[in-house]
Amino acid sequence: MRLFARLASAAALALVASTASAQVPLPFPTVDFLLEGRIMTAQAGPAQGLTTVMRHKDGKLRMDVDNMGMKGFMLFARDGKTATMVMEPSPGMKVAMEIDLAQATASATNAGPIDIWNMKGMRVGTDRILGESCDWWQAEHNGQKSKVCATPDGIPLKAVDPQTNQTVWEGVRVERRTQDAALFVVPPDAQRMQMPNMPGMPRRQ
Repeated sequence: MRLFARLASAAALALVASTASAQVPLPFPTVDFLLEGRIMTAQAGPAQGLTTVMRHKDGKLRMDVDNMGMKGFMLFARDGKTATMVMEPSPGMKVAMEIDLAQATASATNAGPIDIWNMKGMRVGTDRILGESCDWWQAEHNGQKSKVCATPDGIPLKAVDPQTNQTVWEGVRVERRTQDAALFVVPPDAQRMQMPNMPGMPRRQ
């Protein structure tokens, strides 16, 4: 369970925390979509190579990961201070754990906590990925730079390390279609548990 918690956290943060604060507001999704992607960076540790599925609806995000059959997902709400991780450690069993986003981003970036909903940056170029036009945005937080290409309606298609130009995360398929609101809530049969204590992420008091 602790390993999956690290995997799921790294999977979500590799994408959601791929940018940081700088100059002008970064685009946030404005449409319903489903986005399949892959975590590429070695810095993600055991999450490297994981396939992710990201969904958005009305300011809510859901990130699904599947680690060798152990499935789970994370839920984020616009302007929320926490995220909720839901996983299925065994068939028919669901557990839900709350994650403090400030602590999680601080651990993931080693650059202090990041307010992921109010990030700023500067546009540094354009590209075409998965048949979609996107703008490259670069940002910096406590000396750490990051770069992501997002569509005009806020769908992130690729994130790279601006210093090495190595891919951190990349989309492989995107669909704009209505998402079921039921996918963005914690299942009623999930058991609430305390988040396992992970390095750099002390327990919330």
